[in-house]
Amino acid sequence: MPWQYQIGATTITVQPNGNVSNNGDVHGSKETTYKNGKRVKVVTYFSDNKIESIGNYNSNDELDSLYTEYYEYPSEGNGLIYKLNSKIIYKNGEMIHKKYYGKNGQLSQTYDKIDSNYINADWYNNNQKRNEETFMPGGIEVDKRWWSNGHLISKQTIKDSLLVNLECNDTNGTSINIGSFKNSNGILLRYCEIWNEFSPENFYNSKKVKSSYTYINGRMNGVSVDYYNYPNDTSGVSYYKNDTLNGRYIEYYPNHKKKAIGFYKKGIENGVKREYNESGVLVKEITYLNGKEVKQKNIVQHKVVVDDKKEYQL
Repeated sequence: MPWQYQIGATTITVQPNGNVSNNGDVHGSKETTYKNGKRVKVVTYFSDNKIESIGNYNSNDELDSLYTEYYEYPSEGNGLIYKLNSKIIYKNGEMIHKKYYGKNGQLSQTYDKIDSNYINADWYNNNQKRNEETFMPGGIEVDKRWWSNGHLISKQTIKDSLLVNLECNDTNGTSINIGSFKNSNGILLRYCEIWNEFSPENFYNSKKVKSSYTYINGRMNGVSVDYYNYPNDTSGVSYYKNDTLNGRYIEYYPNHKKKAIGFYKKGIENGVKREYNESGVLVKEITYLNGKEVKQKNIVQHKVVVDDKKEYQL
């Protein structure tokens, strides 16, 4: 029969084969099981004595095999709701697989290590994968995003933080024209900011080009154009050097009249910005120095009437 002895609030249990376990604090701490003097299992508890985590250890005192975590959170009424938080697979102390679960029990995130690749993924509530990031040796990263119906939204390949290739699809899985961009070079058409957080329901659905960028060796270099309606209805033109705004930019009204002209130097606005009304007449000049406005001048227009009764602004 096993025998027990008490040290403070900790109960030590010794099995006939010499295995030892302790329950830690009786109000919720830790229970460790030993075999031949080495720990083989650790169980932690919440203050209400429900299990918080269970982990197994190998002979080198490394987490090995399944490690399970639970969590408690307040319910809408009184008391706490007790749910599974995650399941983790360890191999010789290294995490090779993990699943996170939401409050409703649905899968929310996963992590996998396959050979030398590391894969992180987020999931929709319907257990469909939402996005996935794969990190490979050599500084290569592949990012994929899906619609909730399972069709791929986009796949982009990045190497050493530079965009190499990109493909995009609508909700039906049909490929969308992204321009001539390929192998880090060419014109890339964007329907939204691919690298920002997004709502998949609004992503690419309109199939309306927002802007075009010129890429050289994986970086934005050269002219960038924003559109009211692609390809001829332009809302603005700017220039990039190594992913940074640099040089003159022009903004246009929907009637194609100039709205503003300014300058960037290494991503910071500098120099005189000129603003125009919808008739194309200069109305204001603003001077910037290292991104800060240092001077502003309003241009007063005077009307004169000539013999043919037409009005002109000077």
